[in-house]
Amino acid sequence: MLGNDHHTMTVLVEDNTIIVRGIDYALSFYHSYLLPLFKLDYKDEKLVFTKTTGVCKGLICNYNKEKLELMCRMPNECDLGDIFSLLGMESYQRAWRNPRIVNRVVGYIIPDCIRRISIPSLPDDKKFIIATIILSMNTDYYINTLRWMKEFIRYKRIRSMSYQVELFNRLIAHLDKILDKANDPVEEAVELLSLKGIGVKTAHAYLLHTYGLTDYAPVDRYFMRFLNIIGVSGVVPDKKKCLRSGLDCKSCTYSTSCIYALAKRKLGSLTGIIQSLIYCLLRTRSKRKISTVEAILIRFSYILEQPNYCLRNEL
Repeated sequence: MLGNDHHTMTVLVEDNTIIVRGIDYALSFYHSYLLPLFKLDYKDEKLVFTKTTGVCKGLICNYNKEKLELMCRMPNECDLGDIFSLLGMESYQRAWRNPRIVNRVVGYIIPDCIRRISIPSLPDDKKFIIATIILSMNTDYYINTLRWMKEFIRYKRIRSMSYQVELFNRLIAHLDKILDKANDPVEEAVELLSLKGIGVKTAHAYLLHTYGLTDYAPVDRYFMRFLNIIGVSGVVPDKKKCLRSGLDCKSCTYSTSCIYALAKRKLGSLTGIIQSLIYCLLRTRSKRKISTVEAILIRFSYILEQPNYCLRNEL
C-alpha cells in the first residue's frame, strides 16, 4: 500500500473544511508532544482526532488510512494559520526546502517514508508542549506521560512521586515566566535551557515540536544509533556550551565534535523529520507491552505496521 518515491503533500481548503492528502497522520501524531491535547477514536474504519484542549479546541479530523487522507472540520474561532501549523504543513514545507538532502540517507531509509511524516506544532500551545516534553524524560510516553498530562490538564496537578513530576512541579513557575514573554523561538529555548533540569535534548525537542523548526532535533538513543550508522559520530554537548553559543551551531567553537551540529550539517532542514521517523520506526520494532492509544495509532498507519519496509541495511 506504500506509494512511490515521488509522493507529495496536497492541501484543499473550502469553507470550514480542510483536506490534506499524502501524509500519514497516525504516524505523524505517534511521536507528537501535542498528542495529550487530543482524544482518539475510530469510526467507519477512520481514525478520529478531536482536539480537547488548547488552541483550536473542538477541531475534529477524520483520517482515512486507505486514501492517506485527513479531513478536518474547523471551529469558527480557529485560525487557518494555526491549523496549518497543527497539521504540520508549515514544518513540512520548511523541511523540504532542499529536497536533495534526502539523497544522503537513501541507502538507509526509503525516501517515500520520509515524505509521509509531518511535525504537528503549535506555538500557542507551548506551555502544554514543554510540560509534555519534561514529563516524557526517561519514561514510557504512552504508559506514563499521557496519563500524567491528562491529569494535569483536568486537575492542574499531578499526583505522583516520580522525579519527572517533581521536576515539572519545581519548574512550572519559571516556565510560565519565560513563556509569557513574546520571545524569538531560539531565544526562548535558550532561556528554558538555562533552567536546572532542562538539557540540550529538551531544548531541541521544544523548537521542533512547538515551532516546527525542522533543523532542530533531540538526539535520543534511536537517533544516535542512526547517526552513527550513516557516519555521523560526535559527542553530546555540555549545556554550558550551548548556552554560550545561544544554540547557534554555526557559531559554536565545538561544532566539529558536537553530535547536534554534525547532524544538522549532514541532514539540514530534514533533521527533525528524519529523527521523528527513526524514533517511530525503531520504537515500533521493539517488543513490549503497548497502551490502547499506541495500538490505535499503529493500527491506522501502514508505516507503523510495517516499519521494516522503510529501513534498509544495518537498521
